[in-house]
Amino acid sequence: MATKPKRLYELMLIIKANLTEERRNETIDKYKKIIEEFDGEVKNTIEWGRRKLKYPIEKLNEGYYYILYVQAPPSANKEIWEKFRLEEDLLRFMTTEAEEVRQEIKFPQLVKN
Repeated sequence: MATKPKRLYELMLIIKANLTEERRNETIDKYKKIIEEFDGEVKNTIEWGRRKLKYPIEKLNEGYYYILYVQAPPSANKEIWEKFRLEEDLLRFMTTEAEEVRQEIKFPQLVKN
């Protein structure tokens, strides 16, 4: 059986900030298992931390951000999205195609001190 071609994706997850660290880790592990269930592979996980949301989501003003670099067949996206939509601790998620696996995310300084 031929293997399906895989693409590299950047997946941003915003989970509820009011979860304990242990619960956050369990939640991220659960999401990784969902990805693996559909022939995906998590290449890197960046914990971006607790951040203020631009607008309240489910009456919450903060979320905990994670960025996952995932290699998966294009057909897996739909199935993964459908599973993620059912997750109560996940506030928002977004997938984009990535060119490379980043080890960290940095933004340029916009204002000089």
